[in-house]
Amino acid sequence: MNIVYVSDFKLDDGVVGGSEFIDRTLVELLGCEFQYSGDIEAFDPRNFYVISNLSRLKSLSILESLYGCRYIVIEHDYKFVIHRHPWRFKDCIVPPEQIINREFYKRSDLTFVQSGYHLDVFKRNGIEGRYYNSQCGIWSKREVLALTEAALVRNVRSGAFAIVESDNWIKNTKGAVEFCKRQKLDYELIADKDWKSFLSKLSSYSSLVFFPLAGETLCRLVVEARCLGLNVITNPTYGATLEEWYEKKSHDLIDYLSQRTKSTLKVMGNALGLKNL
Repeated sequence: MNIVYVSDFKLDDGVVGGSEFIDRTLVELLGCEFQYSGDIEAFDPRNFYVISNLSRLKSLSILESLYGCRYIVIEHDYKFVIHRHPWRFKDCIVPPEQIINREFYKRSDLTFVQSGYHLDVFKRNGIEGRYYNSQCGIWSKREVLALTEAALVRNVRSGAFAIVESDNWIKNTKGAVEFCKRQKLDYELIADKDWKSFLSKLSSYSSLVFFPLAGETLCRLVVEARCLGLNVITNPTYGATLEEWYEKKSHDLIDYLSQRTKSTLKVMGNALGLKNL
C-alpha cells in the first residue's frame, strides 16, 4: 500500500504551528506523498492514510469514503466537536448531540494523542478508539539538535519577562501583558517567523509569561521554553503543564523528548507496517 499523509497546510505555506512541525517531520521520515485535505475528492482504499488535520475537507461524504480505507490519526486537537474546542464546555464534556465523527476514531487503526490531558478529554466524552499517548508529541532530530544548541549557548541578556506577540486570540498576548502590568513586571514582546531565530530570542530571557485561553493538547511553546531553561509563568490547565515530566528543564527535558519520540515512532512504524521508522 502507498502511504499518503493528509493535512491542511505545510510549513512551506507560511503556516507555523506545532501540527505543521510534526507533519513535516513525519512526511520526511515516512518518505510518503503529502496531500492537502482541501484537494481530496474521495479517499482511495488502495492507500494507507496518515490523517493529520482535516478542516479543509469539502464535504462530510469525503470523510465517509475514508472508512473503506486503513488509516492512523495524528491528532492535534479534537475532531469530535465541530469547532474542535471541547474546553468551551464545563469539564470539557461536549453535549452528546454536538459530538461528531465517532466512526472516524472507532475505525482508525490507531490514534496518536500528545498528552495525558489530551487522551483524558477523549475518554470523558466516550470517544471509542485505539489510542497511543506519545506523552510529548513528536520532535525531529533537527529540532532536538536546535534546542540543544540554543540551550548550550544561552545568554540571559534581559531582566524583562518574555511574552510572545501573537494575533491568535487563544495565545492571549493581551492577558499576559495585563498580568505583567498588574504585577509591575518589566516585559518585552517577542516574535519571529523563523523558528531558530525565535529560539535565540526566547533564550535571552529568564522567564516566559503565557496564559492560553484554550486547553491546549500539549503546547510546544512552553516545552521549548523549558528546554531552554526558562521559568514559565502560566495557567496549569493544559497538556504539558499537567505532565510529570514538565518539572524537567534544559538537557534533561530535551533528552526526554528525544527518547519519547523514538518510542512513538516505533509504535507508528508497527502500525504502518514499516520496520525502520
